[in-house]
Amino acid sequence: MPYVARDAKGKIKAVYATKSPVASEKIAADEAELHSFFSRIASTQEYKKQLNNTDQLMLRVLEDLIETLVAKKIVSYNDFNSQVQQKLMSRKDIRWKMQHEDVARFDDLSYLTGEDDDDAVIESVRRGHGYFDS
Repeated sequence: MPYVARDAKGKIKAVYATKSPVASEKIAADEAELHSFFSRIASTQEYKKQLNNTDQLMLRVLEDLIETLVAKKIVSYNDFNSQVQQKLMSRKDIRWKMQHEDVARFDDLSYLTGEDDDDAVIESVRRGHGYFDS
């Protein structure tokens, strides 16, 4: 039987396999309240996954926003601390290189093969099917 710790309102806040100073109350494994707790954890994990999936998009939005504010002279790079300046300039430099240098891009390979799955295209190239042959 698991042991639970409760919050000030009496809701389960943690579940332990063994009795501990913070979890001394036994609860039946088939208890509805325990199932509800695990459902809340699953929902929380799904929300965290969704947030993580949008982090890269939000990062790009923030970069574009900062670039716009700098271009309009609303803020200056000097308004940020040196660590932030360094990160912004590093990313700006990488983006410039990707646009202006001869960099192989794998962001959309579907035009080469009609395949929707870029991983499948890359795997075909690895097997020597030669999508990139001249």
